[in-house]
Amino acid sequence: MDLQSIESDPVKLAKGCYWRVRRENDGTISGSPIDGPDPEVAWLLLVPRGIAFDRALEDEMVPTRAARREGEVLSPEEEWRITGRAHGRATVKGWGNLSIGGEPLPFSEGKAIELMTEPRWRALQDFVRLTHHHLAAAAKKEEAKALGN
Repeated sequence: MDLQSIESDPVKLAKGCYWRVRRENDGTISGSPIDGPDPEVAWLLLVPRGIAFDRALEDEMVPTRAARREGEVLSPEEEWRITGRAHGRATVKGWGNLSIGGEPLPFSEGKAIELMTEPRWRALQDFVRLTHHHLAAAAKKEEAKALGN
């Protein structure tokens, strides 16, 4: 196997990959990688999993460290909130053409954290969490073209 065929773009790994997103009939979000922000469609800028996310998750776990040492187990809701905060800080790095109730939604890290932790935005959270592991979006451009992406 030629490892060049799976080579990732270091810039995309560090700064993120753009994803065109759309709402499906079942209420979920689907998307596909795009080259950059598109003024015509809703898009997200997402950083694939890496050290930045791992550090953000570690930082978010600090307040629970003592309790966990004492044998306490985090509730699923608390784990979801903690990982959501880490995604808001380290994974979601931008968006465009998103709105809430018709009102444009400007990007901020604070708003990203809010969207990644509030239960009502579960469809967005699911998309970000799944896409976060999708390294194919970070493939070098030449390789992506060769693969038909």
